[in-house]
Amino acid sequence: MNQKLLEASIKYAQSVWPKRVMSQKKIASEGYDLTLCYCSKPSKKWKEKWLYSQLEKPVQKTLDEFQGGVLFLQAKSQKIVLVSSQSVKSTLFSSEMDPTQGSEYSQARDQLASALKSVDFSKHSKVQLVLSCENKEQLQGAMMGLELLKYRFKDGFQKSKARPELHLVFLEKSLNSKEIQKVEAQSMGVNLARHLVSLPSNWLNPMSYEKIAKAIFKSNKAMKIEVWNEQRLKKENMGMHLAVGQAAEHGPRMIHLKYRPEGGARKKPVAFVGKGITFDSGGLNIKPSGGMRLMKKDMGGSAALMGVALWAAESGLKCPCDFFIGLAENAISGNAFRPGDIFISHKGISVEIGNTDAEGRLVLADAISYVQKKHKPTHIIDMATLTGACLIALGPTLMAMLGNDNKMKKSIFESGEEEYEQVWELPIYDHHREMLKTTYA
Repeated sequence: MNQKLLEASIKYAQSVWPKRVMSQKKIASEGYDLTLCYCSKPSKKWKEKWLYSQLEKPVQKTLDEFQGGVLFLQAKSQKIVLVSSQSVKSTLFSSEMDPTQGSEYSQARDQLASALKSVDFSKHSKVQLVLSCENKEQLQGAMMGLELLKYRFKDGFQKSKARPELHLVFLEKSLNSKEIQKVEAQSMGVNLARHLVSLPSNWLNPMSYEKIAKAIFKSNKAMKIEVWNEQRLKKENMGMHLAVGQAAEHGPRMIHLKYRPEGGARKKPVAFVGKGITFDSGGLNIKPSGGMRLMKKDMGGSAALMGVALWAAESGLKCPCDFFIGLAENAISGNAFRPGDIFISHKGISVEIGNTDAEGRLVLADAISYVQKKHKPTHIIDMATLTGACLIALGPTLMAMLGNDNKMKKSIFESGEEEYEQVWELPIYDHHREMLKTTYA
């Protein structure tokens, strides 16, 4: 894969709209080939003069009968889509999710994105988004929904694809530039994570991941990047991390993103650790074909962490953070690690391998041990695709959470409920430690 094309696709993911224009309470009747209107409740705003003037009389009757949901209208010079939150079913993530759950922000986000999934933005050059909402949470949610909707993986690699500019119109409540930038920063992080986790493993490996991280953050003064190669990992006694990646063509890496905002130098940082297995064959305990098909996504924890890091940098988060990404490919070759092998971890503990397909915890354990010893953060938050058993236990829409800080766990749970990205706690008991014991290590 051409590295420049890969990095260009990353830039697309960070900014799906090449240009945004903000307007207060003024809807343009001309100059746009697509107008999207979102209203948090059915409103007479849809029947204002500007809209009627765009429609032929037979279509005006359709507008009069609109009571909520989604309505596609072909006007004289443009296509118009009306979305009212009433009767809109959210199918953005799962057809089983209830659009009335979560906060007003998450409802607006999911409803708008679900309603407009059939819109092909590449056929339009100028798009007008008209928002009529009761509060700023709904406005930000609707904007976020459009940002998530506009992202398409393949668009990042097609130079000929049109990228329309976006014109924002607020009819009632409005957002100022800082509030809009807040949405943009969050959407940049989310879409970057989506893009990274979608990249195939022959394009994204530990070496190319390193180059991507450097390209993303090279111009941000608050973010410093350090990368450990195999030699440095060996010097730091990261024995388990090295074992996981030793069979792959591209050796393991650890990326450290050090975020220090202006004025935050005296605060203790929060540390994030992300699992970055760019492909997981299962190793010598090889996965069945069905289980291996989507294992490019086994770096999903690191992708989420990269998204958080980009959001922090773009939003000017005041809290200092350290982001650690453990990268490796769990491959098969003559020097692959084996069941029964014993390795010395960063912590100095000997660890026997029971199953080579339980590799993520090995990389994470070394990273977490290093972070605890050398950086002493206030908290360590680990993000990982760990493990398939969680998917079986909790289903496709819930994230598993384990931890030892009740206040932090409560905060994460409540945030998940508000954003409608829900988590559920799994237990950690002392007697579970007995299951980790082995005769030989």
